[in-house]
Amino acid sequence: MRLRVAEESRRQAEQAIEIARSKKPDEKLAAALGGATERARVRAEALAAAQVRLQTVDAERIELRAEASLEALAKLRAELDAARTAFIALSGELAGRGEAGLQERLDAARTRYERLARDGRALRRRAAAARLLYETFQVARARARQAYAEPLRRKIEGLGSLVFGSGFRVELDEELRVATRILDGVPVPFDALSGGAREQIGLVARLASAMCAADEGGVPVVLDDALGYTDPLRLEAMGIVLSLAARLCQIIVLTCVPDRYRFVAGARVVSLGESRSA
Repeated sequence: MRLRVAEESRRQAEQAIEIARSKKPDEKLAAALGGATERARVRAEALAAAQVRLQTVDAERIELRAEASLEALAKLRAELDAARTAFIALSGELAGRGEAGLQERLDAARTRYERLARDGRALRRRAAAARLLYETFQVARARARQAYAEPLRRKIEGLGSLVFGSGFRVELDEELRVATRILDGVPVPFDALSGGAREQIGLVARLASAMCAADEGGVPVVLDDALGYTDPLRLEAMGIVLSLAARLCQIIVLTCVPDRYRFVAGARVVSLGESRSA
């Protein structure tokens, strides 16, 4: 009985071997075994090398580093717990303050900020408009000055040449005042001239301005005892200048020394208490 069972087991085993060989021949199994053996050898060598390296490692130093790392981790955890506790406390405090009106104050601050921002934008727009207006006025003023300055300068030089000679030239400042006298190519600032020269050029400039305004209806020129610093030779020349200017505009001279103006042609003299023609 046992023999028959053994025979049957052997027969089944041989069948299983045949089936397995039909699926994977012995040659392939032998090759797979060889590959597995080689891999096992390589891994055994790697294991041996690792064991050698492990023996050279400073185990004590690694242990100290591990302990230090664990202590640092514990410290960080304690700090994290403290931060969480502080966060909870601050959250409660903020919640309490919010209930006490902090939120309302924040809303009011935001509203005020928005209003100020709008006012700031409006102010910047007004400032830009004011700047544009100012720059426009400056350009218009410069153009107007140029339109007045050149005719006025020519008129001053024309009248002044009767007093100072043909080499007389002037430079005007931004206010259309004589800034520099140029005589025969030599410039001298107006303030550096003698009192007589300043007086004569000042009077010439006033007369030239009145003559330029004559086409627009004109303006009278009133002189109060002028030419007090002018020498006799220049008085004659200034008399001619006054005569020419009087053809275009009215000139009124108030003086207690009428002899200064004896060279003014066609002047009418009016004395206190009487009037007569000169």
